[in-house]
Amino acid sequence: LLVWVGGQLSSQAHYESAYTSTATPLYLRLIALVAEGQPLLAQRILDVLTAALECLCKSAPELQQQILGIASVLLRNGHVEEVMLFADQWANGKAHPDPSLVRHFLSTVLRITEPPYSHYFASAVIRLMSHAGEPMDARENLVEFVEACVYAEYDPPLSKENRSYLAEISRKLH
Repeated sequence: LLVWVGGQLSSQAHYESAYTSTATPLYLRLIALVAEGQPLLAQRILDVLTAALECLCKSAPELQQQILGIASVLLRNGHVEEVMLFADQWANGKAHPDPSLVRHFLSTVLRITEPPYSHYFASAVIRLMSHAGEPMDARENLVEFVEACVYAEYDPPLSKENRSYLAEISRKLH
């Protein structure tokens, strides 16, 4: 099922067809159901999502938000490293997403997570913010993230660049 849906969502012809507006939401709903019910398929699901986002490039931001919503389901279900790697590769890859989509994803991520944040997660979020900007529509969650990361004793510590970036965000927020 995932292979077939992935083939459809990664085909430019699919988005140019007459049935796109009815079929695509159904395909995304199927993927979301698989994401909820089959956690062992997380990487395969993320591969399908990556292919769909790359095919969409800068078009159909509402579909891209739905796709990113599926990734956030996987994050909520514990696939932190896989989802953050997916997000990093998408944000810095050939899809060249609009920074507002990256901020939308970050807003969702910050709303569904809470301290303590792992070093890997904190570094990935900071990296995404440094490319796309801070998600100010999730200000309360952003403040919580920044404060938790500033006072966390990571081993190894966050890089000097990441600490400086957090300090800069903290100044903007206060």
